[in-house]
Amino acid sequence: VPPWRLEREQIRSLERARTGTFLKHKLCSRPERSELVRMHILQETQADSSLQAAQLRLKKARLADSLNEKISQRPGPMELVEKNILPVQSEDKEAGNGTYWSHIISGVSNSISTRATSAKWFVSNLQRYKIYVCVTA
Repeated sequence: VPPWRLEREQIRSLERARTGTFLKHKLCSRPERSELVRMHILQETQADSSLQAAQLRLKKARLADSLNEKISQRPGPMELVEKNILPVQSEDKEAGNGTYWSHIISGVSNSISTRATSAKWFVSNLQRYKIYVCVTA
């Protein structure tokens, strides 16, 4: 056996031993389940572990339905102007720029119509904040 092959095998075995030691240390020092629940990494649930995934999907679906219902009940731009939520332009500004109102209303309508649905918002946030769950036996 050539000496360079022996060196490579020795390096590989040393790396495996180092990795094994590192993993043993991490497993010994990992937090308890109660600590993970307190830090909101694991959810506190009394359901069987086989039902937890279905329970989480149901909770997400209920949240998405609730948010979609609330989004669908939002007032339109004209209603916001009538309730003095959107600012009303003074007459002298309006005289100088006749397209001001059409610009404001189209901008508000566009921003309201292009808002993400709750499901898209939820998925984008899940992708942005990747949740790592450590399951303890």
